[in-house]
Amino acid sequence: MMETLTTGMSKTRHSPGTGKRAGMMIGLLLLGLGHLGIAGDQVAHQSQTLPRVFQQARLGMTLGELLSLKPNIAISKRTNLATVTLIATPSDRYIQRVVYRFHEDTLYEIEIRYRPERLHQGASGLLTRLKEQYGAPLVDREVEVDVDSSDINRRRTVWQDARTKITLLEREYLRDGNHAIEISLTMTDLALQRLRDEAQEKQVHRKMQEVPIPQPEV
Repeated sequence: MMETLTTGMSKTRHSPGTGKRAGMMIGLLLLGLGHLGIAGDQVAHQSQTLPRVFQQARLGMTLGELLSLKPNIAISKRTNLATVTLIATPSDRYIQRVVYRFHEDTLYEIEIRYRPERLHQGASGLLTRLKEQYGAPLVDREVEVDVDSSDINRRRTVWQDARTKITLLEREYLRDGNHAIEISLTMTDLALQRLRDEAQEKQVHRKMQEVPIPQPEV
């Protein structure tokens, strides 16, 4: 009887099918742990808080608060439907201009236009700096097609958290027949942008209702 049990246990231990199943289970376990690690990295990245201030201008501040900091830009004020825009030309040698966009007296977006010729390694050098500061982006140099523009090449990189989106836009286009490059970094308040987009859409719709078109007979 003991010999029979021993022989059976020995066969069970050395069964090829059992070994394969055990190997598969270990492999699946390691794969699951790997996915958990990736998911953990993504959660950690998404929880990272992005900046909301640039050169004292803060997303969510009022138009009056910005003008108290930068009174000289008042003359650049322009209104287009639901958006009020002001433009500053700073003395910083790396920056061509800074655009401030307001909706209902609240700053919802800041666009920083860089001087490509001043940036070491151009957009690639700036992107490396941004990745060091903000971590891996959600969208990394995704190529875009804009049929309504004169862009030859257009790439977008995006970082985003629960409140803020930061977008690096690289444009290559033709200006007066010459090749030109534009590099801009835009910081956007997501909630305020949604409110602005809704208001803009309503205003555009109202404007389009004013366009005369043939009407069906009643």
